[in-house]
Amino acid sequence: MGIPEVGDIHVVDSERNRVFSGAHATQIVCANIIVYWPLALFMKIPFVFERIASRKPGCNGDSCAT
Repeated sequence: MGIPEVGDIHVVDSERNRVFSGAHATQIVCANIIVYWPLALFMKIPFVFERIASRKPGCNGDSCAT
């Protein structure tokens, strides 16, 4: 994956040895912060996720191999 750009979000799942980035990482972060739960639920709607994913670089909707 290389060095991320400033502002990119990456989530590392050390148990499964996976790295998530882009909209999928944003959804994971929102799901783990109580205040952002509504946004995480909203992002589960397919067309909303696709819209957000089109604006965020990274391995959206799936994990990146490490």
